[in-house]
Amino acid sequence: MYQYDFFIPHRNKLRRVSVNEILLIESSRNCCRVKTDSFHFAINQPLCKVEQLLPENEFCRIHRQFIIPLKRIIFIEKNFVMLNDLEVPIGKKYQDHFFNQLQILQ
Repeated sequence: MYQYDFFIPHRNKLRRVSVNEILLIESSRNCCRVKTDSFHFAINQPLCKVEQLLPENEFCRIHRQFIIPLKRIIFIEKNFVMLNDLEVPIGKKYQDHFFNQLQILQ
């Protein structure tokens, strides 16, 4: 098993999810939705707890509701990030930290 694999309850089973599969993690009150290309999972942990389990150099919280994998970014506009066909807003509070994690060539 890789270091960053998780087991998430899904339809009465525990499904292995690799961090490489994650497209988006979204907060919904005191639980989260983990979206991959093929599945959506609900987990009973707040976003801040899930954030602590993820590799810092691969994921970034860009909004109070969203954590994204940096390698899945297609493009960035001023106020949002595009992941596949998902447009995810960048919160003002998280902008500086987010842009500091990127390698931007001028």
